[in-house]
Amino acid sequence: MEKDSICRQQEDDKNDNLVSKHIRFQPVYAALIDRACVDLKLTRRELLEECLKRSLGDPSGIFDD
Repeated sequence: MEKDSICRQQEDDKNDNLVSKHIRFQPVYAALIDRACVDLKLTRRELLEECLKRSLGDPSGIFDD
C-alpha cells in the first residue's frame, strides 16, 4: 500500500513539473507562432490548418518541398 502511494506521488510530481514547464514556455510558443505567421504571411488560423493538414499526411500546401 505504501509503495503504491509513493509511486502515485512521484507520478503526480512528474506531471506537475511537466505542466509548470509548459506554462512557463507558453509565451515562447506564442512568439514562435507569431513569427511563423509573419514570415509565411499567414493568419494563425491558416498556419494551424496547414500544420494540421501536414500532420494528417496531406503533403499539399505551403510546405511543399
